[in-house]
Amino acid sequence: MDNALLKKLSILPMRLHDIVLIQRIDQKNAMPWPFRYYFKILTSPNFFTNIAWIKKNLVGNITYHLVKNVMHIDKILVDNSYQQWGIGGKLLEHSILEAHKKGAQNVCLNVSLSNKSAINFYSKHQFTIETIKPDYYSKNDDGLNMIRVL
Repeated sequence: MDNALLKKLSILPMRLHDIVLIQRIDQKNAMPWPFRYYFKILTSPNFFTNIAWIKKNLVGNITYHLVKNVMHIDKILVDNSYQQWGIGGKLLEHSILEAHKKGAQNVCLNVSLSNKSAINFYSKHQFTIETIKPDYYSKNDDGLNMIRVL
């Protein structure tokens, strides 16, 4: 982890022309999201997405939506070259603060039971397991619903 670079981290709302850059990072995932999903987020009043920059490099994003007083995290994405730097945590905490200012009192998300690194990440950020959803992602791939009270 290069702390000097991390200090140069900027978190900003995503704009339309940023979608192509996010998709370049997302294409490395097993299940990348299509352009239309990101476009929907940018045109919906209840969906929000923030992007992380280090210098001129787009290094990650977080997408969430608000339903009444609950923030639902849809996706956190950090470029493989920048993982384990704390960028995901900074995106998460920045966005939780932002959602809290908009009235969110709880944060929830779903994560695959097999994704141990994500479960550890969310646990580190004060999320607890609320329920287990059998076969949520696919047959024999249960989902965990995790929650954090603000």
